[in-house]
Order: sequence, then structure tokens, then C-alpha cells
Amino acid sequence: MKVLFVDPESKLGGAQYSMVDIIKNMPTKKVIYSCAIKDEGELSVALTEAGANSIYFMPFEGWRWWETGLKNRLKLILSIPLQIINVLKWYIFFKKNKPDIIHFNLSRIIEPIFAAKLIGIPSIIHYREVAATNNSFFGGLPALFKILKLVKYWIANSNATNKHIIKYASTYTNICIINNGIDISKYKKKKTENCNNIFIVAKIAALVPWKNHKSYFEIIKLVLNKNRNIKFLVVGKGNFAYTNKLKKIAKKMGISDNLDFKGFVNDIPSLLRKINLLVHTSANESFGRVYVEAMAAGKPVLAIKGFVEDEVIGIEEGGFTFEKDQLEEMADKICNLIDNPSSCLEIGSKGSKRAERLYSINALTTNIYKFYNKILL
Repeated sequence: MKVLFVDPESKLGGAQYSMVDIIKNMPTKKVIYSCAIKDEGELSVALTEAGANSIYFMPFEGWRWWETGLKNRLKLILSIPLQIINVLKWYIFFKKNKPDIIHFNLSRIIEPIFAAKLIGIPSIIHYREVAATNNSFFGGLPALFKILKLVKYWIANSNATNKHIIKYASTYTNICIINNGIDISKYKKKKTENCNNIFIVAKIAALVPWKNHKSYFEIIKLVLNKNRNIKFLVVGKGNFAYTNKLKKIAKKMGISDNLDFKGFVNDIPSLLRKINLLVHTSANESFGRVYVEAMAAGKPVLAIKGFVEDEVIGIEEGGFTFEKDQLEEMADKICNLIDNPSSCLEIGSKGSKRAERLYSINALTTNIYKFYNKILL
């Protein structure tokens, strides 16, 4: 069975880590993976190490459909001839490589979807995004889903994602809910490496506006008003301008002395063993891989509700969820966990068991393999 993964990125994010994990941990040698991505970079290296049979670098201009502003809309219109040419390039590529299944790793893909429809190869869209991150599409969500419905098979990465996309599906769309999964063993091998007396809190996310670092900073300020013997981390990277903006905000708020911008960290399991608590303030996660990673490492999670948080974290099982205006309550909970280390350990233990029970990489890859077989029957 030849499966072609398509992803419009060259860098590693949650969706790309999941693609790498699927390739690396597919439980049968009957699936041979090749990948078509934007260009060389972190992702191509990771895919090679995971065992991808071939990696191709293909053109993607469809991202322009999500760009806003008059200037960018004009660029979109001017790029349409190029996108049409790209569809032809993808068509030729698919015809030459003849995959049995095309697995689109994200829904933010345009040209190869048209090409796959033209050539008639069975295709899957793996839905990992929520409405808030797609609203800027030219023509809105109805226009976007007219394109996405060209693909018959959909994977929703959570029940919450399924509830969002099912209203846009056509009568012939086949939707399968398959929870994301991780290699739990990578997070459980060692005991915590935090051997000092400083309580460490981390937010792990790309430095982009919708990840809502500003609320995280507000929580930090509230906590520091009550307890100074605590260290906060910002883990992830973004462009220079936005990163610099966040650093200036932190300095203006007076929290810089207790806040460390770590940048991109490749070894997340090791990082999680060094912290005590994960705080996540984005309310637009369709799954939240980092929630499961923290739980697998035995770390409590505090998150803002918005989409999937209660489903993945559980109600006071792997951590605690809050409304977006409950920042003071989140700060109080952090202080409470600092003062009650046994409670912190208990929540961490519950979360670890939940992650192992519901979100293992074996469950993910087994279910995807079953879906592949169903498609090819």
C-alpha cells in the first residue's frame, strides 16, 4: 500500500510531529510512505529519520487564500494563474508516482486537492484546525469547504473537531474520528529532572497571536504578586517582530526577571521532565498535542476552554480548565499547586494514566491503518 503524505510546511509543528509519528510507528510494513512538502528543513530531516521512503518538494501557493488586506487579496488574484499551473504540476506528479492513497495532513491545502480530484486517487483530509484559524479564507468557511468537499474521506482528530466539520460535509463524505496519539514511552522513561526548589511553569506553543501569550503574561503577573520563587518559560518560536513584541510586553508588565524565552526546543520530553506545570492559554486548539505530552510526563495542565480542552484533559483528571475571563482563578490554582505538592503529583499521576489509556501512538496508527484498508476495499 503506497500512501503519499502531503503537508504545505517545511518546519515542525504539532501537525507535522503527528505525521512523523504516524510514519515512524505504523504497525505494519504493508504501508510504504512517501511525502510531498514545501521544501527542505526541519520537517524533511524528521521525515527521513522516521523512515519515509521518498520526500518530494512541491509548489504551494494556496496559502494566499488565507491572507487578509487589500494588498494581499490583490496578490491572491494575481497568483491564480500560478496556482493553476501548480495544479497541473501536482497532477503530473500524482500520475507519475501513482500512490494508492493521498493523505493530506492539514485542511489548509488547495492545489493538490484539485489535482487529486482530477486524477481520481482516493484521498483523505486530516482535520487539525478549528474555525477561528480558517475564518480569514477568501469567501469564508462556506467557500473553503466547497473545495475541501472534493475529498471524500475526512479524519477528525477529536470529537470536538468532528462537531465543527460535520455540518459542512456532503452526503457522500466519509468521516472517521481518530484521536491524535503520542509515543507515551518517550515521556515516562525518566523521573523528573527538576532538582531545585524553584517551581517551573511552561507554556509550549508557537509564537503567533492566536496562541494568546498575552493572557499567559497576565497570569504570570498575578502569580508573582503572591509568590516570587517561581520561574515561567515561553517555549516555541515565531518571527522576529512578534517575538520581540512579546518580550517588550513582558518587560513593560514587570515580569521579565521571572520569564525565560527558550525559543524552539526539539526535545520536548526532556523539557517536560524539568517543569512542574503546563499552562496553555490558547482557546483555539482542535486537539492540543501538548496537553497529552504534559499529561504523559505526569505534569498537571491548566488550560483555557475554547474547543477541545475538557475532552482531552478531562474534568479535573489531567488538570483544570477555565473560562477565558478566569485568569485570576488560574493564577490562584497555580499558587495552590505550589503550596500543595502532593496534589500536584496526584493530578499528574491521573493525567499520565489518562494519556496512556486514550492517546497512545499505537491506537492512532492502528486506527489509521484500518481506515486506509476501508478506503481501498
